[in-house]
Amino acid sequence: TCLVILSLQPLRVHAARGGTLTHLALHILAFGFPTWLLQRLSARRTGAWLAVLCALCLAAGIESAQHLIYRNPFEWQDLSADLLGAVIAILPRLLTGDRRGCDST
Repeated sequence: TCLVILSLQPLRVHAARGGTLTHLALHILAFGFPTWLLQRLSARRTGAWLAVLCALCLAAGIESAQHLIYRNPFEWQDLSADLLGAVIAILPRLLTGDRRGCDST
């Protein structure tokens, strides 16, 4: 909820404006952390990829809303950064074969 509200508010901090390295880092963190949390709910790798898909759908929805509300061009770079953050979040699990989730003992 906070991610959607912060993404759709009209006033932006200078660091959050497009085209900066900080802007890219904010997108990676903003979608990486929730993806990491969500993928931990599943004991299977498919759960990790489902978390990435959910993050991508949320990011596409936010970018579409920004495009429609503020009449800005659709920001494909932001969507790419969001996807990058989501994939980075599940990489440790994929590379190590970690199958632990909330339901493991």
